[in-house]
Amino acid sequence: MRKFKVILINLNSVPNLEFEPVFPIGAVYVQSYLNQIGVEVKFVDFHLSPDNFNSLNFLYEEEFDSIAFSLRNVDSMELDSKYYFPYYNEIMTRIVNNAKKINPSALILLGGGGYSVYHKGLKNTLPFDVGITGNVEEDLFEAIKNHTQKLDENFRLIENFLPFEIQFDEKLVKIYLSLGAKQIGLPTRCGGRCPMKCVYCSYGKIDNKTNITRPITILRNDILQLYNMGVREIFFTDSLFNISLSHAKDICKMLIELNLVDFKWSAYAKPTTNLEFIKLASKSGCNMLMISFDTFDPKMLSELRKGFNQKQAIDFIENCKEWNVSLMGLFLFGGPGENEDSIKETCRLINKYFRRGEFFFSFGMRVLPGSRLADLSEINEEDMIQPLFWPFDEKCFDYVITHLDQKFLKFTNLGKITSWRREYKKMNMYLFPNAKEVVLKRDLDVEVGLINV
Repeated sequence: MRKFKVILINLNSVPNLEFEPVFPIGAVYVQSYLNQIGVEVKFVDFHLSPDNFNSLNFLYEEEFDSIAFSLRNVDSMELDSKYYFPYYNEIMTRIVNNAKKINPSALILLGGGGYSVYHKGLKNTLPFDVGITGNVEEDLFEAIKNHTQKLDENFRLIENFLPFEIQFDEKLVKIYLSLGAKQIGLPTRCGGRCPMKCVYCSYGKIDNKTNITRPITILRNDILQLYNMGVREIFFTDSLFNISLSHAKDICKMLIELNLVDFKWSAYAKPTTNLEFIKLASKSGCNMLMISFDTFDPKMLSELRKGFNQKQAIDFIENCKEWNVSLMGLFLFGGPGENEDSIKETCRLINKYFRRGEFFFSFGMRVLPGSRLADLSEINEEDMIQPLFWPFDEKCFDYVITHLDQKFLKFTNLGKITSWRREYKKMNMYLFPNAKEVVLKRDLDVEVGLINV
């Protein structure tokens, strides 16, 4: 009785992408899960083995039953993003064509956050047989079980969906640290849909059904495993670290008890009035909480369905400052109804509460499948593979420059605003058939030259 064999490929490690290197925790999680159910996995990361990109030696070294691709990012989601679909298609096609020559019955899988969001648009764009969306463990198990039955082979699969320790490869961890990844990602949950209902967000398509907290004992072992490999900062990768306040507090208490020298952690979080959480975060080595404020204008907060009001946001900021918990404020200008008054109010409070390096801002809200903006537009999900943005007044660029403290508008920030504005001007107003709302569209073939780099 032999094991089912999978080659798992981290697509976001291919050459010529302009993303900062991010440790592929999603793919490593999948590898750990597959190992748990009795599947043999060969992990391919082109940062770890650059020669494999051209040679495809990993296809010829041993037999395989499946090729699985992990797609984390498709672009940076900004107005001036470079879009990599043609490049991914070229790479996947080359690998799949060679794999099929070796094993015509190989199952081609595609998953990851990038696929989960755009899966309807990608079904006819990239070469794969089965897609894995938000329910990773269940979907993977079903896909592999169905394939083994078609092969009429006696494969050993263990049906076990319990939380498990992640199996980190020290060489992979250290190569990412050497590439400049200052922190290694670690999930505290198995899935878990974000409770926030921000109008532009598609997390509901990524974190679909599964909503299980990973036990503290398992998280403790994961952290110690990474710490012993030289990792000194962890990024908790959940959509929001404090979705469950009790679980977040328990993690902080566990870290306080461990008292690891020089250890720090960061995470996305939502503003909370729970002072105990802020105190525990401070005492447990919290390096930074990243908060998607998006706006401080009361009307815009309601329009964007942020789930908190201006007072709650300010109280949270002041409590974090009192307890020395660093924040990275994230702001997004150009949402529905944005005008000079709303931008002026947001800039007023940024000027009051933030210093240079403590916040990031961008323009334009991407219309993503599964989001409230997508529902309002009534555009088919298949059409959303095109980069679409909700339209906004071009004067919003000027309003930010006018009302944001000039100390924040150094050369690099002004250059970025210029880049966003230049790309904004290139976009076309477009009404898809049967759509209710006009959106801004940027054609995918703008960056098709990337496949020749």
